[in-house]
Formats: sequence, C-alpha cells, structure tokens
Amino acid sequence: MPARFMGNHEHGLDDKGRVIIPSKFRDVIDPEVDGSGFVITPAPEECLLLYTPAEWENICQSIAGVPRGSSQYRAFQRQLYGMAEEIKLDRQGRILVPERMRKTVHIDKEIVIAGVYDRLEIWAKPTWEAMISAGRGTFGRQMEDYLGVMAQPGSQHGPGAGPALLGTDDAHSLEGETD
Repeated sequence: MPARFMGNHEHGLDDKGRVIIPSKFRDVIDPEVDGSGFVITPAPEECLLLYTPAEWENICQSIAGVPRGSSQYRAFQRQLYGMAEEIKLDRQGRILVPERMRKTVHIDKEIVIAGVYDRLEIWAKPTWEAMISAGRGTFGRQMEDYLGVMAQPGSQHGPGAGPALLGTDDAHSLEGETD
C-alpha cells in the first residue's frame, strides 16, 4: 500500500535550509513501494509539495494522458516539471529545502510540515496558521461536499448507512448556524 500521510508538525529550518521529516511521516514510507527520497515542487498555494517517487510517477502518468499542444499546457509543464527537484533524506532524516523554493513560498525559519494524504506540504508557519484560521468557518460544508457522509451518533448517516448526504439542517448545525 502506498504511503498515506496525516497530521502536522511544527519545526524549524537549520542555517543550511535543512529540516527533519518527522518520524511519523518517514515511518509510513515503504521504500519498496514508494521509493526513497522525495520530489519537491512549489504548489499553486504558498507552500511546497513533497511526493514520494512512486506518487510523483502516478502524477506524471496522469498528466501524460492530457492532450498536448496548447500554450497553457506547456506553461503548466514548465511550472510543474521545471521547478521540481529530487531530494534525498540524510542519515538524520533531514532534507535540504532548495533556497530558490524557500524564497518562492517565503519560508524563513519556522515551518509546518502537514501530511495531506498522498503528499507532504511545507508551509511557513504564519502562512499555515492564517490559512487554517480562514478555513475554519467552511470546514463543515467542505466535509459535506467532499465526503458526502458524516458519521453522527444515532443518525442515519453513521457507519453502514450508505452514501447518504447530510441534510441542510445537519450541515448548518456543524457550522454553528441555524435556519
């Protein structure tokens, strides 16, 4: 099974731009399945994305099926592939975050490494905190929109209830709103 990441960890970059990848993230990587090291690339948001080599290959295969030829596609390729770099973990479990990427997403010293299912994201701590704070008000609606099912004790939407969506009243109550 490929590596799946969740949770977040606050850390600091050392003077050389290195950061330790927390063991809770390293421990879910199987080198025989996922490969070793990471591919790092800037995200459209103000963070860096870390993919295992196997997940990066999945992304490349998905992109390979896109019709080529448009200037927008070529611009996308330049951003995705032209900015990406393979990086390795050292014996202490650290990676070197390339300086040009740190500058691109305004990472200085304090960072947050977030596990986001199939990837890790590296954020400047103030940017992460602002993004999380801004998203709190819409999280209940996002749960409904993206998951479709919310398990609530004693509700018809619990485990085994099938793919039922929450009703409008349920979603509003999650966000502290009432009709």
